[in-house]
Parts: sequence; structure tokens; C-alpha cells
Amino acid sequence: MRLFFSFFSFFFVLSICSLLYFLNLPAEDILTTNQTIDIALATPKSAEYLSGKKLFNMNCAACHHPTKELLGPALNGVSEKYEKDWLYSWIKNNTALVTSGDALAIKISQYSPTTMNAFPLLSDAEIDDILVYIEE
Repeated sequence: MRLFFSFFSFFFVLSICSLLYFLNLPAEDILTTNQTIDIALATPKSAEYLSGKKLFNMNCAACHHPTKELLGPALNGVSEKYEKDWLYSWIKNNTALVTSGDALAIKISQYSPTTMNAFPLLSDAEIDDILVYIEE
């Protein structure tokens, strides 16, 4: 009988801990569907947004945030400031753009003493997805 209560107590405590853990997670971490849901607006996110979020977190989040300055600048609004083809060139190989003499690239490269990583393997479509995520 004592063994039964020990197991029961263990599983009860484990259940309570699991419940508390999931209550503290953001909603998108709990959902198991292909699309997360914006709880405030109750609208499903697009495939481009979800892909962009994943790509941003894998490639950009160490230095950038969409709305806050970190090591690099906040990126929200970047697609309105710069032409898309220029952004593709900058993201894929900003050093080459600077050495080519591009005045805008030179000016931006002076923002930080740290050189931005190049991402030559990102396709234009993947960069578009990242921009969708940043702008939303």
C-alpha cells in the first residue's frame, strides 16, 4: 500500500509540474499544428512568416531583433528604406558590396565596428520570408 501511495504521489507531483510548465510557455510553443496563431488577433500566420521566423532565429537573431537594437540595428522597416535587390546583395555578401564602392553599403558598414556575417546560401525567397517576419 505504501508503494502505491509513493507512485501516486510521484505522478501527481509530475502532473502538476508539467501543467505549470505548459502554462508558462508562449502559446506558439504549445500548439502542434503547422501554423501558430496570434492569440491577440486570432489570425493564423502565413507560411512565409513562419519560414521567415525560423530563418531569422537561425541566422539573424544573434545580432538583430525586429524592433530592438542589439549588436546590430533593429530591422523593422528595413524593406521600406532599401531596395529589395540591394538588400539581397547586402545580406548575401555585405563585404563585397562595401569593397565594390557602394556608398550606402560603406555608410552602413560604419554603424558598428563588427562586420556583419555574409549569408551567401540564403535564396532571395528565403530573404523575402525573413523580411515578411521582420515587418510583421
